[in-house]
Amino acid sequence: MLFKFIFYLVVFYFIFKFVSRLFLPSGSQKKKTGSFNINFGNFNRQNGSGSTNGQAANKSKKNLDEIEEAEYEEIVEDNKKSS
Repeated sequence: MLFKFIFYLVVFYFIFKFVSRLFLPSGSQKKKTGSFNINFGNFNRQNGSGSTNGQAANKSKKNLDEIEEAEYEEIVEDNKKSS
């Protein structure tokens, strides 16, 4: 019984490590130095920082929307050329 528990624990650990490596950026294949860092965004609680963070998020969303729109236009143009 204890052996099964330890076995499942080890299997779960390796699955977790494998899945977490899937979400690493392609350029960072360096070995981590034992630090476990999860970043869910910038949650500074300083006065006035909320509006700047919101503006930065809006700007990045706007940039993403522009990229998506340009890709869509490119796909539409390619489809028109191939038709």
